[in-house]
Amino acid sequence: MRKPSEKFFLRYEYLAKKYAIKLFNTHVISLDRDDIVQNLRIKLYEAILQYGRRWRQYQNNEKPKPMPIEFYLKLSMANKIKDYIKEINRESDRISFLPDDVDSFDYGVFNPNVSIINPDKDTFIINDIDLLEGLENHERKVFSLHLKGFEGEWIKKLYSKVLPELNTDTVIKRHLKKLRAKKHLIALEENKSYLVFNFLED
Repeated sequence: MRKPSEKFFLRYEYLAKKYAIKLFNTHVISLDRDDIVQNLRIKLYEAILQYGRRWRQYQNNEKPKPMPIEFYLKLSMANKIKDYIKEINRESDRISFLPDDVDSFDYGVFNPNVSIINPDKDTFIINDIDLLEGLENHERKVFSLHLKGFEGEWIKKLYSKVLPELNTDTVIKRHLKKLRAKKHLIALEENKSYLVFNFLED
Protein backbone atom coordinates (compact mmCIF):
# COMPACT_ATOMS: atom_id res chain seq x y z
CA MET A 1 0.00 0.00 0.00
CA ARG A 2 1.41 3.37 -1.04
CA LYS A 3 2.14 6.10 1.46
CA PRO A 4 0.09 9.33 1.19
CA SER A 5 3.22 11.19 0.01
CA GLU A 6 3.67 8.69 -2.82
CA LYS A 7 0.02 8.99 -3.86
CA PHE A 8 0.28 12.78 -4.00
CA PHE A 9 3.53 12.52 -5.95
CA LEU A 10 1.93 10.31 -8.60
CA ARG A 11 -1.08 12.63 -8.79
CA TYR A 12 0.99 15.79 -9.29
CA GLU A 13 4.09 14.45 -11.01
CA TYR A 14 2.86 16.04 -14.26
CA LEU A 15 3.72 19.45 -12.78
CA ALA A 16 7.43 18.74 -13.20
CA LYS A 17 7.15 18.48 -16.99
CA LYS A 18 4.56 21.25 -17.19
CA TYR A 19 6.89 23.75 -15.52
CA ALA A 20 10.06 22.44 -17.15
CA ILE A 21 8.83 23.47 -20.60
CA LYS A 22 8.58 27.07 -19.38
CA LEU A 23 12.36 27.19 -19.11
CA PHE A 24 14.72 27.82 -22.04
CA ASN A 25 18.48 28.26 -22.52
CA THR A 26 19.32 25.67 -19.87
CA HIS A 27 22.57 24.90 -21.68
CA VAL A 28 23.88 28.13 -20.16
CA ILE A 29 23.90 26.41 -16.75
CA SER A 30 24.99 23.04 -18.21
CA LEU A 31 21.60 21.37 -17.82
CA ASP A 32 19.31 19.83 -20.40
CA ARG A 33 15.53 19.45 -20.26
CA ASP A 34 15.69 15.98 -18.68
CA ASP A 35 17.91 17.35 -15.89
CA ILE A 36 15.39 20.10 -15.19
CA VAL A 37 12.47 17.66 -15.11
CA GLN A 38 14.30 15.36 -12.70
CA ASN A 39 15.27 18.26 -10.41
CA LEU A 40 11.68 19.47 -10.40
CA ARG A 41 10.47 15.99 -9.49
CA ILE A 42 12.80 16.04 -6.49
CA LYS A 43 11.59 19.50 -5.53
CA LEU A 44 7.99 18.33 -5.92
CA TYR A 45 8.47 15.41 -3.55
CA GLU A 46 10.24 17.62 -1.00
CA ALA A 47 7.34 20.10 -1.20
CA ILE A 48 4.83 17.28 -0.60
CA LEU A 49 6.71 16.19 2.52
CA GLN A 50 6.88 19.78 3.73
CA TYR A 51 3.16 20.19 3.16
CA GLY A 52 2.55 17.03 5.18
CA ARG A 53 4.44 18.54 8.11
CA ARG A 54 2.43 21.76 7.83
CA TRP A 55 -0.81 19.78 7.74
CA ARG A 56 0.12 17.85 10.89
CA GLN A 57 0.91 21.14 12.64
CA TYR A 58 -2.52 22.40 11.62
CA GLN A 59 -4.21 19.26 12.97
CA ASN A 60 -2.33 19.74 16.25
CA ASN A 61 -3.54 23.37 16.42
CA GLU A 62 0.04 24.59 16.13
CA LYS A 63 -0.30 26.39 12.79
CA PRO A 64 -3.14 27.84 10.69
CA LYS A 65 -4.67 25.74 7.95
CA PRO A 66 -2.35 25.61 4.92
CA MET A 67 -3.47 26.51 1.42
CA PRO A 68 -4.75 23.68 -0.84
CA ILE A 69 -1.94 21.29 -1.73
CA GLU A 70 -2.26 21.76 -5.49
CA PHE A 71 -1.73 25.52 -5.15
CA TYR A 72 1.14 24.94 -2.72
CA LEU A 73 2.91 22.58 -5.16
CA LYS A 74 2.39 24.88 -8.14
CA LEU A 75 3.95 27.76 -6.21
CA SER A 76 6.86 25.53 -5.28
CA MET A 77 7.42 24.67 -8.95
CA ALA A 78 7.09 28.31 -10.04
CA ASN A 79 9.59 29.48 -7.45
CA LYS A 80 12.08 26.81 -8.52
CA ILE A 81 11.74 27.94 -12.14
CA LYS A 82 12.27 31.52 -10.99
CA ASP A 83 15.54 30.44 -9.33
CA TYR A 84 16.68 28.77 -12.56
CA ILE A 85 15.83 31.90 -14.56
CA LYS A 86 17.93 34.04 -12.22
CA GLU A 87 20.83 31.61 -12.58
CA ILE A 88 20.52 31.58 -16.38
CA ASN A 89 20.39 35.36 -16.52
CA ARG A 90 23.49 35.68 -14.32
CA GLU A 91 25.42 33.37 -16.61
CA SER A 92 24.09 35.07 -19.75
CA ASP A 93 25.19 38.49 -18.49
CA ARG A 94 28.79 37.30 -18.54
CA ILE A 95 28.73 37.33 -22.36
CA SER A 96 29.82 40.88 -23.19
CA PHE A 97 30.37 40.57 -26.95
CA LEU A 98 29.17 38.72 -30.03
CA PRO A 99 31.71 37.13 -32.42
CA ASP A 100 31.54 37.65 -36.18
CA ASP A 101 30.55 34.07 -36.91
CA VAL A 102 26.99 34.27 -35.62
CA ASP A 103 25.07 31.71 -37.61
CA SER A 104 21.47 32.11 -36.45
CA PHE A 105 19.27 32.91 -33.51
CA ASP A 106 16.01 31.83 -31.93
CA TYR A 107 13.85 32.95 -29.06
CA GLY A 108 13.51 31.61 -25.53
CA VAL A 109 10.29 32.39 -23.69
CA PHE A 110 9.47 32.23 -20.00
CA ASN A 111 7.07 33.72 -17.50
CA PRO A 112 8.89 36.48 -15.56
CA ASN A 113 6.09 37.15 -13.06
CA VAL A 114 6.89 36.55 -9.42
CA SER A 115 4.80 34.57 -6.94
CA ILE A 116 5.83 34.59 -3.28
CA ILE A 117 3.71 33.06 -0.53
CA ASN A 118 5.10 33.35 2.99
CA PRO A 119 2.26 33.24 5.56
CA ASP A 120 4.69 33.67 8.47
CA LYS A 121 5.65 37.11 7.11
CA ASP A 122 2.19 37.97 5.79
CA THR A 123 3.44 37.94 2.20
CA PHE A 124 0.98 36.89 -0.51
CA ILE A 125 2.14 37.82 -4.01
CA ILE A 126 0.80 36.04 -7.10
CA ASN A 127 2.03 37.00 -10.58
CA ASP A 128 3.44 40.26 -9.18
CA ILE A 129 0.07 41.13 -7.58
CA ASP A 130 0.25 41.80 -3.83
CA LEU A 131 -3.00 40.39 -2.45
CA LEU A 132 -2.74 42.76 0.54
CA GLU A 133 -2.17 45.92 -1.51
CA GLY A 134 -4.48 48.76 -0.51
CA LEU A 135 -4.93 47.53 3.05
CA GLU A 136 -3.38 49.19 6.07
CA ASN A 137 -2.55 48.19 9.62
CA HIS A 138 -5.32 46.04 11.14
CA GLU A 139 -7.16 45.62 7.84
CA ARG A 140 -4.03 44.09 6.36
CA LYS A 141 -3.76 41.69 9.28
CA VAL A 142 -7.44 40.75 9.05
CA PHE A 143 -7.21 39.81 5.37
CA SER A 144 -3.94 38.00 5.98
CA LEU A 145 -5.71 35.82 8.55
CA HIS A 146 -8.44 35.17 5.98
CA LEU A 147 -5.83 34.06 3.41
CA LYS A 148 -4.27 31.77 5.99
CA GLY A 149 -7.56 29.91 6.30
CA PHE A 150 -9.02 31.30 9.52
CA GLU A 151 -12.82 31.37 9.63
CA GLY A 152 -14.59 34.73 9.48
CA GLU A 153 -16.32 34.17 12.79
CA TRP A 154 -13.01 33.44 14.51
CA ILE A 155 -11.46 36.63 13.08
CA LYS A 156 -14.49 38.66 14.12
CA LYS A 157 -14.35 37.25 17.65
CA LEU A 158 -10.63 38.01 17.91
CA TYR A 159 -11.02 41.66 16.88
CA SER A 160 -14.18 42.20 18.87
CA LYS A 161 -11.95 42.07 21.92
CA VAL A 162 -8.99 44.16 20.73
CA LEU A 163 -10.61 46.52 18.19
CA PRO A 164 -14.44 46.28 18.38
CA GLU A 165 -14.99 49.22 15.98
CA LEU A 166 -13.37 47.29 13.11
CA ASN A 167 -15.91 45.39 10.98
CA THR A 168 -13.81 42.43 9.88
CA ASP A 169 -16.54 40.98 7.64
CA THR A 170 -16.72 44.23 5.68
CA VAL A 171 -12.94 44.37 5.32
CA ILE A 172 -12.80 40.85 3.91
CA LYS A 173 -15.78 41.20 1.57
CA ARG A 174 -14.68 44.60 0.25
CA HIS A 175 -11.12 43.43 -0.48
CA LEU A 176 -12.29 40.17 -2.05
CA LYS A 177 -14.38 42.27 -4.44
CA LYS A 178 -11.27 44.26 -5.41
CA LEU A 179 -9.28 41.08 -5.99
CA ARG A 180 -12.03 39.59 -8.15
CA ALA A 181 -11.71 42.65 -10.37
CA LYS A 182 -8.02 41.78 -10.78
CA LYS A 183 -8.48 38.05 -11.31
CA HIS A 184 -7.51 38.34 -14.98
CA LEU A 185 -4.17 39.84 -13.89
CA ILE A 186 -3.57 37.34 -11.11
CA ALA A 187 -4.09 34.42 -13.50
CA LEU A 188 -2.32 36.08 -16.44
CA GLU A 189 0.92 34.60 -17.73
CA GLU A 190 2.87 37.24 -19.65
CA ASN A 191 5.79 36.04 -21.70
CA LYS A 192 9.11 37.74 -22.16
CA SER A 193 11.46 36.86 -25.02
CA TYR A 194 15.26 36.74 -25.12
CA LEU A 195 17.52 36.31 -28.09
CA VAL A 196 19.65 33.18 -27.98
CA PHE A 197 22.59 33.09 -30.38
CA ASN A 198 23.95 29.88 -31.86
CA PHE A 199 27.64 29.97 -32.73
CA LEU A 200 29.39 27.99 -35.46
CA GLU A 201 32.09 25.67 -34.34
CA ASP A 202 35.50 25.92 -36.01
